[in-house]
Amino acid sequence: MLQKLKEQRGEFLLTGAFRVLFGCAALAFGISIFTVMFQANKLTVMANDVTRHIEILGQVGPSANQTFEKLKEASNLKGASVAVDASFSAGGNRIQFGDPFTVTVSYTGKIGIGGVLSLPVPLRSSVVGRSEQYWK
Repeated sequence: MLQKLKEQRGEFLLTGAFRVLFGCAALAFGISIFTVMFQANKLTVMANDVTRHIEILGQVGPSANQTFEKLKEASNLKGASVAVDASFSAGGNRIQFGDPFTVTVSYTGKIGIGGVLSLPVPLRSSVVGRSEQYWK
């Protein structure tokens, strides 16, 4: 390696520069992929928290939406959305004791290298819960 550095020819300088350039691009791409993985983990935590909130209350309503908005603000995922799939057998927005429901949180992450490349990656996290509230 030292011999190559002591050489007076310019081709090592050129190939070394390209290696550094490609190495930096690979590092930036890897960091971008890890960022999307962390965003997916945040979505799972958000879905778990909203599911637990609905399990305790036994209904989907403004309280669950406020909880989701607070989680969205805290996790810095402004474009996230939530959907609840449930059979509202107790009427209105209430879920009867033991009935299952699914909370799905969606977000679009981006994998990219600076401003050169930006690929949207749809992320979804679904969690199933059961109501713990008995409605007469």
